[in-house]
Amino acid sequence: MFPIGKDLSKITTHVMYDMYWSPKGFEFDDFFQDPFIVDDKRFINSYNLEERISEWVAQIQEWADHYETSHLLVTMGNDFSYQNAEYIFVNLDILVKRTQELYPNIEVVYSTPSKYFEEREKEKSSYLTLSGSEFIPYADDKISYWTGFYSSW
Repeated sequence: MFPIGKDLSKITTHVMYDMYWSPKGFEFDDFFQDPFIVDDKRFINSYNLEERISEWVAQIQEWADHYETSHLLVTMGNDFSYQNAEYIFVNLDILVKRTQELYPNIEVVYSTPSKYFEEREKEKSSYLTLSGSEFIPYADDKISYWTGFYSSW
């Protein structure tokens, strides 16, 4: 994630809008029981493509209002997610493809944190900088440490 020659004493982080969870109503795993996206009009009673995509886009646009860039990192998952990965990816594929078709001004892609930060860097957007006592280490067992979990900011 750090290109050669970069100052490794600086760490880029990101604060998620709603922790690291999927947007509300879009956990497609059996464990969470959110409604799947049905994009086949032959299923008259359960077809819900436009409604579900509209709900998802509304949440994403609300999140985007709180960030300074045109790129938004949206995680799709949660603790114990992907117990039934096939159903999740079927729905994610529909979200990616059909959002693009219904909302051409919104680009949705599968990505990685590294790719997200690369795109952020291209925008030359400013970053909030914190230092000093803002990063209080927290340990939840002998070998696991969190930094910035508790902050005075």
